[in-house]
Amino acid sequence: MAFMNTTIQFKEYPKSVKLAILFLILGWGLHYVFYFKFLMGDETVRIIYLQVGIGTAICYLVASINRWAKVMCIFFNLGIIALYLLLFAVYLQTGKQTLSAFTLTVALLFCLATYSLLRKETRDYFNVYNMTEDDNASAG
Repeated sequence: MAFMNTTIQFKEYPKSVKLAILFLILGWGLHYVFYFKFLMGDETVRIIYLQVGIGTAICYLVASINRWAKVMCIFFNLGIIALYLLLFAVYLQTGKQTLSAFTLTVALLFCLATYSLLRKETRDYFNVYNMTEDDNASAG
């Protein structure tokens, strides 16, 4: 079994996989906007590269239908959802409605991406896409 698929065939993916990738990209995009506009302080360039690198890598690896990347993505998404729900609660309590709406939107996008990745149709597609010849022989 290959460690990493290198092809992305977005047009051929089922709807649930396309939605998962779309929500994931939108979620990371809004995370970057929020992070760089409201949270970033005096971070070094290294932190900026890590932020962009991690999000871009997760999106790419999930879009290339890597089963292990899907699991890693779900793990990261749960942490991001918790973080943004906490930020939502803080901004809501401090009366910053614009920021609370923004953080809720980011959390919602990551929730939708996670839900789409956990759907049976998505799971089955990732399993079939990553089948090896040995898996095919034992299934048949």
